[in-house]
Amino acid sequence: PEKLIQAGAFVELEVVVPQNSCVRSSLLHMLSSKAPVVLCSLHRMENRRTVMQLGLDLLCTADDTQSSPVVRSKDTLRVQVGFVRFDARPIFSEDAAGSDKFKFERFLHPGRHTVASVFGPALMGPAPVLMFMLSPASLALTGALRSA
Repeated sequence: PEKLIQAGAFVELEVVVPQNSCVRSSLLHMLSSKAPVVLCSLHRMENRRTVMQLGLDLLCTADDTQSSPVVRSKDTLRVQVGFVRFDARPIFSEDAAGSDKFKFERFLHPGRHTVASVFGPALMGPAPVLMFMLSPASLALTGALRSA
């Protein structure tokens, strides 16, 4: 049976790493530093995959369209949702409130909020979203998880 730990409770973990492990030195270095160590685990359904909708904004202002990256629908992007990172090929569509039909967008437009549909791990919201272009490696989009 599962043993549940209450939120905010003090937890002491004992990490056992085999002597011949290749990660031993880096793990010991990380644990000996004064920086906090963040541990996370998957929720019950987060080991499954599903279609997720992400509300996103392109990283530029409507006035500064020259510096905005060109992001096409179906380009491979690195997606960071909360603690989870994966590569995906999102399909972009317009975000029209109160409508039941949404138009496909070939390119992202500066200053316009958009919705990306991606196939990835089932995650629980709310969670922040960062999308990175792979070449050149740079942050392109920010937003939040809408549904999974």
